[in-house]
Amino acid sequence: MNELIKEAAKLMELKYDVMLGDITKIAYTLDNILEAVKIITVLGALEILFGLVGVYLRGHGYRMGNKRGFEAHSLKAARVATAVIARIAERGRHWYPRAFQVGLEDFNKLVDSLSPSPDILAVAEDILRRKVGGK
Repeated sequence: MNELIKEAAKLMELKYDVMLGDITKIAYTLDNILEAVKIITVLGALEILFGLVGVYLRGHGYRMGNKRGFEAHSLKAARVATAVIARIAERGRHWYPRAFQVGLEDFNKLVDSLSPSPDILAVAEDILRRKVGGK
C-alpha cells in the first residue's frame, strides 16, 4: 500500500504525507457518498470514485476534459484511484463500511467482478476513457 501511495505522490509531485492525507480524505468522502446513495453496484462505486479523483486532479491543475488531457493524466488518475482502493482495504471495514459492502475492499474480487482482465489499471483507464468520451 505504501508503494502505491509513493507512486501516486511521485506522479502528482506531492510529498508522501500530503498524498496519504488526500487519499484518506477521498476514501472517506467516497464512503460517505456510498452511504447516502444506499443502493449501488461496484461499478457505480468506481464511477463515483473516478469522479472524485477527477475533481481532485483538476484541483491540482490537471485537466482531463478532452482526449489530450486524458492521455496526459490518465495514469495519475488510475494511480490515485488504485491507492484509494488500497487504503480502503488497508484500514478495513470499521473505517469504510459502505465501501466494503459494495465490494471495494479486495483488488482480486473487484477485478473479477468487473472484467476477466487481471489488470486493475486497465479497468480504471477504461472507466476514465468512457467518462471522457461521454459513453
